[in-house]
Amino acid sequence: MSISFSICIPMMFQNKSIQEGLFETNKLGLKNVEIMRWYDEDIFELKKLKETLKLNIVLLSTKPQNLTDPSTHTEFLQGLNRTIETAKLLDCTNIVCISGDEQTGMTRSTQMRNLVDVLSEAAKMVERAGITLNLEPINTKIDHPNQFLSSSDEAFEIVKSINSPNLKVLFDIYHQQITEGDLIRRISENMEWIGHFHAAGNPGRHEITEGEINYKSILKYLEESGYNGYVGLEYIPLRDPGVGIHQIIEEMNIQMVEVR
Repeated sequence: MSISFSICIPMMFQNKSIQEGLFETNKLGLKNVEIMRWYDEDIFELKKLKETLKLNIVLLSTKPQNLTDPSTHTEFLQGLNRTIETAKLLDCTNIVCISGDEQTGMTRSTQMRNLVDVLSEAAKMVERAGITLNLEPINTKIDHPNQFLSSSDEAFEIVKSINSPNLKVLFDIYHQQITEGDLIRRISENMEWIGHFHAAGNPGRHEITEGEINYKSILKYLEESGYNGYVGLEYIPLRDPGVGIHQIIEEMNIQMVEVR
């Protein structure tokens, strides 16, 4: 089985800076990284460091906004424009965003309409830039109790309704196991609308060799289906990251594919 893993720096290397996370990833002999909360960083220094270390930045986050609230839409789109420019500078072709919090005093249908409206505008922006924007539903039971969008079924409805080749769903296997389960069927029925995956064990959000999720079957399905994107390791390590990743490779019988 060959899989292209990426390392989510803030989760894998907690309490370390982005720069330290890049160095740690390089020490592990890995090449693909995901960067969140980059907004206050010197982007030109990050570009220089990632090129020196020969790393591949595969995912950037947008600055979170409550997209269910139309008063935030201008600020979100301005931030997305900055994220797009940063992604171009770092040779990154994937961006992730979340819905933000549910709004009190506003019906769910109104909030959904607000979300679709702003993502329709965002889709036009990423289409022009040749970048993919990935909408990520995240669980409300354990980690994000106030989040509006937790269901992948709803996320797929949103991106299908907008119908842009550059608007996809980030399917976080950990979040969706908690929210709805039935993982492989949901993935198989919506593969064309998935731009990226995240992975962590459940319960605990630790290594994917821990917990109840059968990652060996899921990764095997992804390979057999012809998925050619990345699976981001977004877990809280129980052990040294190098040891944990080596165990994942061994137990899942994976041949790592680093940079295509």
